[in-house]
Amino acid sequence: MTDSTKCLLYDDDGDTTELPTVWDVCHNCGGDGSHSKHLGAITQEDRDRDWDDESFMHYLSGGYDMECEVCKGRRVVAVVDRSRLDAETLAAWDEQCVADADYEALCAMERRMGA
Repeated sequence: MTDSTKCLLYDDDGDTTELPTVWDVCHNCGGDGSHSKHLGAITQEDRDRDWDDESFMHYLSGGYDMECEVCKGRRVVAVVDRSRLDAETLAAWDEQCVADADYEALCAMERRMGA
């Protein structure tokens, strides 16, 4: 789901159904609205080699954070209100979520391989 305010269910004909939603804390930034994931993980070896104390304190205080690309800084995202779905729609939503996750994993693997 690319729009953090809508949850869309796609059918085989390409039609969409907007599902009922509730607001939840953004899974990407943990509700901060920003993050520094673009820097990757910083090991102690990295810190010793590449970071002086002032730069590292700036990092810890959020100085290198960028706006979360999922929630756009809102700190919350719409998630499907599963309690309001019938069994058939819930099953279709779960199936779509698994397919989306499989696709994202495949894309990530291809990126790691340089594709």
